[in-house]
Formats: sequence, C-alpha cells, structure tokens
Amino acid sequence: MSPPLTTIFSIPPATPIVGKDGKVLNVEGTEENPIVLSGVTSAQLDDFLAFFFKSELPDAEKCLDPTPDRIEEIGVNLLTVGCIWDIKKAKSHAKQLLEGLKLPPIRILQLAWEFTVHEWVEAAVKELIPMCSAAKGSFNGDDALKLRPTTLSILFEAKCTIKYERQCIAYIAPKLPPHDTLNYGDCSNHQSCERVWKDAWWLHVAKRILHPGNPMPLKDIGAHLHGLNIRGMTQKCHDEAVNQWTANVFEKESLVVSAVAGVLRFHKAAPSTYAEILAVAYVCTVL
Repeated sequence: MSPPLTTIFSIPPATPIVGKDGKVLNVEGTEENPIVLSGVTSAQLDDFLAFFFKSELPDAEKCLDPTPDRIEEIGVNLLTVGCIWDIKKAKSHAKQLLEGLKLPPIRILQLAWEFTVHEWVEAAVKELIPMCSAAKGSFNGDDALKLRPTTLSILFEAKCTIKYERQCIAYIAPKLPPHDTLNYGDCSNHQSCERVWKDAWWLHVAKRILHPGNPMPLKDIGAHLHGLNIRGMTQKCHDEAVNQWTANVFEKESLVVSAVAGVLRFHKAAPSTYAEILAVAYVCTVL
C-alpha cells in the first residue's frame, strides 16, 4: 500500500460528540460532514475505487463504456489518484491504458508534463518535430495552444533549423573519396564520375528533398540511391557514393541519442533561458 493511504487508514476514527439533545454531532463520513479528499474529484475517486476493489476493472475489456475517450478518462483519473497518493499499481495500470490508445503526440506530451512521465517524452518529441517541419504538416494553431511556450520554442526552432539543414544537404552532393585513397577498380576517369555524380544528385535526389509539397524524408535517401542507375558512373564509384551518404546518416542517427537526452534534460529541469532552449532545439535538427 502507498505511504499516503497507510497514513489515512491508520488514523483512528473520530470520537462522536453527543449534543445536549442527545444527537451525535460532527461524525465524519456523513452527508452533513463528508470527508474531503483534497485534489481528487468524485469521478476520479470512482474510477480508482473500481480499480482498487476490482469490482469493475477499468480496462478496454471490462469497462462499461469502452470508447477510447472513456478509456482515456479512466487512465487519466487513475494516474491522477495514483500520483497524488503514490499508488504504483494504479499508475502502472493507467500508463498501460493510455499507451494502448495510441494517443496523438501532443496529448502524450501534455500528460508527460502533467504527471512527470519521462519515458513518454522521447517518442512524442520524435513524432512532433517532423509534424511541425513538414510542408503540409498536421501541426496547427490549436495544437500549439496545447503545448507550453518553451516546448513550442524547441519545436519551431527545430523546424527552422531542419529546413536549413535539408537545403544544405540537397545543395551539396556527398563527395566521393579521392581516387588514390580507395581501390576504384575499373574507374579510369574519376573526375568524370564525380561530375556525373553531382548531376545525378541534383536531378534525382536534391529536387526530391526540396519538393514543396511532398519532400523526400532523409531516411529514404539511402534506398533511393541504391536503386538509381547512373549512366557514365562506374558501379564502384556509385557504391562509394552511397556509402558516403550512409556513413553520414549513421553519424546523424548517433546524434539522435543526444537530441533525446537534450529534450529529457529540458523535461526534467525546465531550462529557464532561451539560449538553453535553442541548444536543445539544435540537437533536435537531426531528427
């Protein structure tokens, strides 16, 4: 049992006070003098008691009204009571209910802030950044109102930086290693392969990265490059060009860990200066 509930249940019952007329006065738990549980509503308490006594287990199978909205309400109610009274089983069951609903990332981030659920931050932020940086993303003004100003600063600073980084990636083709550093086999004119590669990058990759309506995700570029048939470029040079991009992506993927760590630091410590916010936004640009 949680420490708060242990304390509550260990409090001895009040001694009834009998008035001059013989009536009992000030008895707690009656309609005239109810027990007030600070911070808990009747609906939250109902859902918690149903879970606590297992008479109506609040899950998708046994809930009387198993709609997603109702299940979310039960999950939030259980999480509220579980956090206030430090009831681990209630918190754990609430998290299972809410995670099973596949809620929108903005809602998940809201709940993560409200109930300090650090493990929800990573996936929510990873999903939100592409939404707010897409050409026709689903991130709108109503969504913005649901987030903290500091969170919005991170997301939209990341959006601007992502746009700039995509432009840089599209504009400059990954360089081939110099001819004398690798065994290029039958490549007799490496400079020609380099020129062909730059043209192919612009025609087949860069334009798709910069497409205003349907930009290519950076994670799809490697597979796209593998499937290209570039005339005038040897297969060995083609393979090395793809390897250069793949190595670059691997480096970016390794930075995702830093991005998540930065966002979690913000979530746990709430940085107070705009410079700190921009620092977190910068590491998020690799997503």
